[in-house]
Amino acid sequence: MREIYLLLIASIFISSCATHETQYLISIPSQVKRVKKRAISIGIKRIEIPQYLEHSSIALSDFENELRYFSNASWAEAVDVALSKRVVSYLQHKYNDPSIYLYPWGTDMVPKKVVSIRINRFIQRADHVELEVAWEIKTRGTQKPKRGIFSATMPSKSNSAKDVVKAMDATFAKFERYLSDQL
Repeated sequence: MREIYLLLIASIFISSCATHETQYLISIPSQVKRVKKRAISIGIKRIEIPQYLEHSSIALSDFENELRYFSNASWAEAVDVALSKRVVSYLQHKYNDPSIYLYPWGTDMVPKKVVSIRINRFIQRADHVELEVAWEIKTRGTQKPKRGIFSATMPSKSNSAKDVVKAMDATFAKFERYLSDQL
């Protein structure tokens, strides 16, 4: 009887120490309006991200140079890999073309276009999400790459993790549509 009592006390203690953490996915692409299939191969390099996005916890910025992280919410996957796969999936669905891949892809084949993406800022600040992206598209056979900077903000309903992730998702969807227009 004493062992059962001690086991019950230990299980209550352990369960009270456990915290509930919600994990969020950002790799699911936004809804796509299909267009005519393109007959060129496109390679998407792994997206470069700021260091604060390398943490599994989701970051917010209350002030210009201050970061804090949600203690009860995290990314379910590495953000750079997830966003890279998301861009690939979005473009594959939009152009109904499976010849869009993460690059390099381990074969000797070189794509017609290679897309590089560097996220400079992607964070909740005050009541909105900010996204700033530097991008470059190199087309094989041309000397000058196409480059640009994309900036967008999206209001969020609150500073809850759920609302922040929803606003980040919508902001990144704007970038996906913009990037597809550049191709």
